[in-house]
Amino acid sequence: MATRHAAGPLYAILALALALPVPVLAVEDPGVILSEEHEDAANFHIDSDDGNWLLVPGGFVQLRYQLGYEDYFPWDTNSTFHVPRAKLFALGHAFSPTLRYKLQINLGGTAVGEEQVLEDAFVEWAPGPSLGVRAGQFRAPYSRQRLTSTTRLVFVERALEHVIDEYDRNLYRFNLGRQAGVMLFGDSETFEYRLAVLNGNGARPFGDWDNPRPLFVARVAVSPFGPVPYEEGCVNEDYWDDTLLAIGLNAFHQMHEAMDVSGLGADLALRYGRLGADLEVHFKLRHGKSTYGSFGGHADVSLFLDELGLLVGARYAIVLEDLGNLELRRHQVGPAVAYLPWGHHNAKLMADLLLLAEELPTLHLSPALRVQVVLRF
Repeated sequence: MATRHAAGPLYAILALALALPVPVLAVEDPGVILSEEHEDAANFHIDSDDGNWLLVPGGFVQLRYQLGYEDYFPWDTNSTFHVPRAKLFALGHAFSPTLRYKLQINLGGTAVGEEQVLEDAFVEWAPGPSLGVRAGQFRAPYSRQRLTSTTRLVFVERALEHVIDEYDRNLYRFNLGRQAGVMLFGDSETFEYRLAVLNGNGARPFGDWDNPRPLFVARVAVSPFGPVPYEEGCVNEDYWDDTLLAIGLNAFHQMHEAMDVSGLGADLALRYGRLGADLEVHFKLRHGKSTYGSFGGHADVSLFLDELGLLVGARYAIVLEDLGNLELRRHQVGPAVAYLPWGHHNAKLMADLLLLAEELPTLHLSPALRVQVVLRF
C-alpha cells in the first residue's frame, strides 16, 4: 500500500538510531529522568539513606498580560490578564535508581492545547543512559523546543509553528503534544535517541480525539562537544567558556482512515559563551485522495548580559500551510527581554513584542505585547 511508504523517513531515523553506538555508562545522577527534564532534580528533594528512593516535588506558575492579537485569532485585539500555566509535579525513583517516575498535573492553565488536568504520568526503567523504556503519558519526542519547558524559553511562548489553533486543532502545526504510549530512549554525553509508539490523539494535531490511531515518532540528536541543556539562553555560567552544538532530527507518521500524515523536522542549538542560537525547520505531508503540505520553522538568537541580569533575544518564525482550498502564510518577528534577578530561568520577569503578518489571502498586520512573570519551585 502506498501509505506504508510514507513512513520511510521514520524507518530511516529508526535504523540510524539503532546502528550508532552509544556507550553504556553508569547512572551518575539518580535524579535524572531525561536530559530535557534533568534540571528539576536540583530542586528540594527527599531521599533514602541507601539511595533507592527519591522524591523531587515542584511546580511552576506563569502570570501573563497580553495586549494585542491572540495566536489563534490574529484579527481580534484585546487586553487580558491570564494564567497560561499553573502546574505541580513529582518525579524521582522507587526501589532502585533505575526505576523512575514522573507525575505532573495542570491546575487550570489557559494555554491552548494544555487544558487537560493530568499531563505527565509515566514510569521508566533505565539500567544505563544507553537504553531505557518509558510507558505512560508524556511529551511526544518531536522538536527540541517542544521538549523544552516553557519556563526555560527566551520568549514568552514557543514559536509560531508549535502553536495549537483553538478553533481548528487540526490546523496547527508541528505540535504533537502529550500522548500515551511507550518509548525506547538513550542519552549519553554526545548522542540521544527517542523511539515512541503512541495513541496519536493526545493533543489532536490531526485525527479524532475519541478515535486513536497509532502515531510513530522518532528523534535522534548529536552534541559533539558535550551535552546541551534543554533550555534556551546562555544563563548557566558553567558553559560560558565552552562552545556547544546540538543537532537533532525528528520524524513522525500516523495512518488515518481519510489520510496519512507524515512529518520531518530538524533542530539546531548553538551556545557560544553568552550567545545562543536556536533554529528549527519542519515539513508535514497529509496524503490520501489529495496531498497537502505544510512548512514551519523559526530562528531565535539571544544574548545574556550577566552583569545586568538581562536576557535579550530576537525571533523570526514562519508557517506555510496548504489547506486544499486555501493557502495560509504567517510570519512572526520581534524582540524579547527578560530580567533574571538570580541568573536562572526559575524566577524571571519577561516581555516580548511580536508582529504577526498573515496572508489569508489579504495581508493582516497584528502586533502583540506580552509581559509574563515566571516562578518555578
